Amino acid sequence: KAGWVLLIVGIAVWAVYGSYLFLTDPDLLTFEGMTIGAIVIGLVLIFVSVLRQRLLELPHDRYKGVKQ
Repeated sequence: KAGWVLLIVGIAVWAVYGSYLFLTDPDLLTFEGMTIGAIVIGLVLIFVSVLRQRLLELPHDRYKGVKQ
């Protein structure tokens, strides 16, 4: 679980930093900047959709009470 937490935190920090640079640096309003922005927005949307689906399925998890 620690690996997933580190991965998610790393992606979140990267996305926030990239968004900050995109919004504050006028030189990034180019094709490259728009591409980076699209990648960041895509990653955020994928993360939110997976998180939403996991939260919706959590009450119906068949293996909720099973010890590992």
